[in-house]
Parts: sequence; C-alpha cells; structure tokens
Amino acid sequence: MYRNHPFIIALDTDHHSLLKHPLARQLLKRKWRLHCSIFYFYSILRLLLLLVLSFYVLIIPPPNIDTSTTNSIIRSSNLFHLIIQWIIIILGVFNLLRLIIEIIVYRGLRIPFAQTIAFISFLTVIMAFKPWTINNEMTTWQWELAACSTLFQWFNIAIRSSPVPFIGNCIILFQSILFNFLSLLFVNLPLLIAFTIATHMIFYNQKSFLTNTLSIHKLSAMIIGEFEFETLFYSKPTLDIAAFIFIPFMMIMTIVLMNLLLGLTVGDIQSCMENARSKASNKT
Repeated sequence: MYRNHPFIIALDTDHHSLLKHPLARQLLKRKWRLHCSIFYFYSILRLLLLLVLSFYVLIIPPPNIDTSTTNSIIRSSNLFHLIIQWIIIILGVFNLLRLIIEIIVYRGLRIPFAQTIAFISFLTVIMAFKPWTINNEMTTWQWELAACSTLFQWFNIAIRSSPVPFIGNCIILFQSILFNFLSLLFVNLPLLIAFTIATHMIFYNQKSFLTNTLSIHKLSAMIIGEFEFETLFYSKPTLDIAAFIFIPFMMIMTIVLMNLLLGLTVGDIQSCMENARSKASNKT
C-alpha cells in the first residue's frame, strides 16, 4: 500500500507538480493532522535520547585520566553513571526496535539516507554505553564509539526534522547538495588517490606526507585552499619535480573541482527549493 500510494509514486517519478494540486494539498494537510502526534511522539523520544546522551558525555571524564582533579560530585558517582547509562541504552533499544519494525512493515527502507543514519546512531549508542567492565567504566574504544554515536545522533535529529514546517525545505536542500558533493567526490576519487601517492613519494621528508593516510588528510585540507606553500617548498629540501605535482593539483583539485561543485550547487538550488516542500511533506 505504501509503495503504490499516489503521493509516493509522484515523488519516485519526480512529478512533484502533482502534489501542488489543491486536492493533493488538502490530502497532505489531512495526513499531517492524523499522524503529526505520532511523529512528534517519536521525535520527542529521539530528542530525549540526544539530550541525555549529550549531557552525559559532557560531564563524564575521558577514560585513562586522573579524576581526582575534578571537583564535581556527579563525576565521582558510579551509581549516577550507571543509571544514566541504562537510560541511554533503554532509549536506544526502543528507538532501534521501532526503526526495525518500521523497516519490516514497509518492506524496506522508506527513507534510505535518514534510516541508515538512524540505524547506525542507535546501534552505536547501545554498544558504546553497555557496561563491558566490572567497574562500569568506559574503555577507550567505547569513548571513541560514543563520540561517533553523538555525532550521528545530532545528524539523525536534524534529518528527521524535514517534515517540520519552515525548516524542512532547508534540510531537504542540504541533503541534495550533500548527495551532489558525494557524487562529484566519487568521480574525483581516482585523481585524489593519484595525487596522494605522488605527494607521498615527492614530499617524503614532510611530516604531513609520511604515510598515505596522512597524505590524503593533508590533500583534503589543501583542496579547500590550505596549501602552506612556504612550508612545503622552503622548510626542507624537496625534489625538483615537486612543482610539477603541486601546480596540477592546485588547478585540478582546487580550482576546477570547487568551481564545478559551486556550479552544480547553484544550478540545483532552484529545482530543490521547488520540490523540497513536497518531499518533506511525505516523509512523515
């Protein structure tokens, strides 16, 4: 029934103008009145999980540090930590089960991007805050996973707010630009790998290019204009071919790539704004 719904067919076939018909608008308003309470209920649960999670990770100290220097009573209370951890786990399990049931009922991902982010965020929060040690202290990998989970939780609450009036258009527009950027980045990935290997070989005496991982991080920063020309060419001796690698990188990966991304973004804004409201209305 969901896949054969006229609104879903209109969205999947990019016939967004059909949703602007007066009858379609009235049906959308009726649909929102019937289901807005359910939407806000689940949104409150996600928001509650986000607030408790953010509060907890801000007050607890990182693992493997001396907690004697902290003056907060809350930080020294193991019982308080355990209670908050289980509250986060219970909220995460409830949201994860609701998402799994939603996927089963609709026989697949109804909103692939948003549901994938939500699934990762809820699963990581359960794994990060489940007590794995006897003294219930978070390990280093749990702390790192909790940081990633917090990031995904904030992304999830932002993406899931697309049906909300006034802000849904901007969220849909953000997703469209993000997809365009990822598509363009995928096309330029071979060039990025080529420059990564080449710069790793040429700038071998620079700390930023000691490994391929550091090289790709450095090149990613250089794409947005952080070249540090003097550091690369004058701080330490370089090979003569370094300039022949640096100039094509600056032209291709910075000037061409960034202008191409800007052109795609500007050209896509008008169509995205026209279709954003219709897309957001059907994500409830």
